[in-house]
Amino acid sequence: MTFSARTLVVALVLSSLLGGCFNSSEKQAWNVEPDGQKSQFAVPQKVSNKVEAEYLSARVRLDDGEWQPLTIDGSMATRRMENIAAGDYTITIQFVYNNGIYGELILASVSKVVNIVAGQSSRIEFSEDDYDLSLFDDDRDGISNAEEISLGSDPTDPMDPAPVQLSSSSDGVSSQDPISSSSDAGISSSAAPSSSSSSSVVSSASSGPAASSSSDGGIVVPTNPLTANAGEDRVAQEGELIELIGEALNATGSVTYSWQYLGDETLVLEGAQTSTLSFTAGDYLTDQTFTFELTVSQGDESDSDTVVVTVEADNDAPIVSFFPVERTATPNTEITLTPFEHRDPEAQPLSYSWSQSMLNPVVIDDFSADNETATFTTPSLSSASETLELTFELTVSD
Repeated sequence: MTFSARTLVVALVLSSLLGGCFNSSEKQAWNVEPDGQKSQFAVPQKVSNKVEAEYLSARVRLDDGEWQPLTIDGSMATRRMENIAAGDYTITIQFVYNNGIYGELILASVSKVVNIVAGQSSRIEFSEDDYDLSLFDDDRDGISNAEEISLGSDPTDPMDPAPVQLSSSSDGVSSQDPISSSSDAGISSSAAPSSSSSSSVVSSASSGPAASSSSDGGIVVPTNPLTANAGEDRVAQEGELIELIGEALNATGSVTYSWQYLGDETLVLEGAQTSTLSFTAGDYLTDQTFTFELTVSQGDESDSDTVVVTVEADNDAPIVSFFPVERTATPNTEITLTPFEHRDPEAQPLSYSWSQSMLNPVVIDDFSADNETATFTTPSLSSASETLELTFELTVSD
């Protein structure tokens, strides 16, 4: 006897895909293509020439959505971005450095607006000049993160390299000396003497979080607290590779990341000490909810945020089997066919449909076809040496 389970119908949804290309000139171009190409573009040389390739990563996002990691291969970064509806989007690319010592350091970022039209190709261009490395200076010493990494200095320490200032000698010639102390600055050095006033301290900071000065004018303190952002809650499917990308908002220095699963299930997590956590959803009988907590730390300051991932369980096919699969009977005998196993993994109600195989059809007047068991009476044979094989099929649906 043979059997079959219910038939699954899969619908194919087509949507615009973000694809891309580049050329060999200074300008690079992205193409938005409906044919499923990957988005790819050149890593800016002003970044790749200053840092070690093994510590460099890249990421992309549309508008204010979640960051999606890019794969860097040599001088190119790529990613396939799917299910993008038609419309105008701001596309942001960031290049990030993380060698495990300073935490995550943003080296460069660029944003452009692109219009995506379903079934048509759109283009967005950018050049090396679009990346302003000076905007990313974690220690605010006037030297960009990328330049400090290239020089071998600490990009999170404002005193490395040692700051210098211009001082005037008695003959009016300017010279560069280490910073000398003023009576109210609270900063001193033991280097060679240089001229100083009794009340003037001039400080500058690059653009960043709002800051306030202490009463003596020599220390700048950020007023915006470090804030963890674990991303928006999301819904995923069974077997899906899920990536959670966290952020440390208002960070001014080296940042460390720590992800924790707040549940009892056993999950295989990757990247728990980085900004991006990933895991693969399993096979479940019911919808599952997983809560993760992201903690970001900078010095003595830390903050946490949670994100919830709901994995929707799909409808598993019923299970049905026969034992034994073959039986021998005599003519004019009442037969009952009963499946050895018939159940639904989600415990849903089942319906049954019996049919006779078309390989050797025989008219059976009393055959029942829509019950858990089927009954019929075997037909008569014309002689004692005649044999007849009957094959039946049971379809179980939920």
